[in-house]
Amino acid sequence: MLPTLCQKVAQNERTLFSYLGSREPHGFVDSLRRLSNVSEWVPPWEIYEYFILNQSAVADPYTRRRWMEVVTAVERLGDAPMNEVLLLKSIGLLNIIGAQGGFKASRGIVDLCADPPGTAANTARNLQAKSVLQYRKFSSEYRVWERSDFDLDAAVDEQIEHLGRFNRAES
Repeated sequence: MLPTLCQKVAQNERTLFSYLGSREPHGFVDSLRRLSNVSEWVPPWEIYEYFILNQSAVADPYTRRRWMEVVTAVERLGDAPMNEVLLLKSIGLLNIIGAQGGFKASRGIVDLCADPPGTAANTARNLQAKSVLQYRKFSSEYRVWERSDFDLDAAVDEQIEHLGRFNRAES
């Protein structure tokens, strides 16, 4: 995940080694200090935090737009519970990396990002209700959503219900 992110935001090797050697907040060394045992891992939200704090210039306009979508969505959450904020940041980072890094924000990967474990589905539902997250069925992934509160799926379902049942062969 990290090499792909470094390619997208700045100078590949320099950015990667700056993160790995950094003792700054949310840098790799700082994150490792907080781990309790070897089975734990640095969650994506920590990497998001480091890059937000330390990478001011993102050359690629598409990547910059993705970053801004995540920042805006986090701001829209306001004083939401911390588990919602952290999961949104993790999903946002996965969206920035995209399928290119093999880490799309699928339900399985998002489950791994939830804290406490086992709460991803409920937390994601809360984020969807707040209109900052959307689950895309066609690609089987969560996406940070900064657009309107209009629920397209519900509107389509409502219209189908109004049409009622019909047999295309009999028309």
